[in-house]
Amino acid sequence: MGLGLDRAGRGQRGLRLTTVGWLALVVAASGWLLIWLRANAMALGLWIFCDWTSDCSAILWSNAPFYLATLGLVAPVVPISLILHHRRLGSHLLRIATFVTGSVAVIVLVLAIIAAYDSMWSNYVGPFGLDVPRRPELLTADLRLTSWLAWPAFLGAWIALTSLQLRRAIPTAIATLGVTAGVAAILSAPFAWDGFSAEVVVPLDLIVSLVWATAVGVYLMRAKRAMATA
Repeated sequence: MGLGLDRAGRGQRGLRLTTVGWLALVVAASGWLLIWLRANAMALGLWIFCDWTSDCSAILWSNAPFYLATLGLVAPVVPISLILHHRRLGSHLLRIATFVTGSVAVIVLVLAIIAAYDSMWSNYVGPFGLDVPRRPELLTADLRLTSWLAWPAFLGAWIALTSLQLRRAIPTAIATLGVTAGVAAILSAPFAWDGFSAEVVVPLDLIVSLVWATAVGVYLMRAKRAMATA
C-alpha cells in the first residue's frame, strides 16, 4: 500500500512538472517566433509607415502576429508559477516573489500592447482622409515607453527566480543559465531603446532566455519519460 501511494505521488509530481515543461516550450516557441518575425519584418510588411496624413488601417492588423508572439512569450509564466507554488519548490517568499514578478510582467505587457494599439488607432485616418480629426491618445507616450521597458525586466526577474525554484529539478548548468539570463535582462531593460542595446544586447538576452526555456522544457519532458520507464 505504501509503495503504491509513493508511486502515485511521484506520478502526480511528474505530471505537474511535465506541464511546466510544456509551458516552458510554449514560451520558447513564442520567443523564437518573435525573433523570426522581427528578422523578417520588412518582408512580411510588419513595419508600415503611418501618420495622420495616411490611412493606417493596415498597421492595426499587420502587427498582430508580433504582439501575439510577445504575449505567448510572457503569458505562460503565471501558470508555471502557480504549479511551482503548489509543488512548494523553494521557500514561501521565493514562491510569492516568483508569482508576483510573473504576474506583473503579464500585466505590464498587456498594458504595453494596449498603449501601442491606442497610439496606432489614434493615427488611423480611414477612408475619409484628412477631413477626419485625429483622435487623441487615451494613454500617454511616457506610459507606453515605460511599459515596454518594464515588462522585460519583470520577465527577467521571473526567469532568475524560477531558476532558483527549479534548481533541484533541473541540472545546475540550466539553473545557472536562467539566473544569468534573468539578471542580464533586468540590467539591460532600462537601456532597451539605446542603439547598441536595442540591436545587440536585448536580442542576445532574449536568445539566452529562450535557450534556457527550451532546455527547461526538454529536460522536464525527458525526465517524465525516464520516470515512466523506471
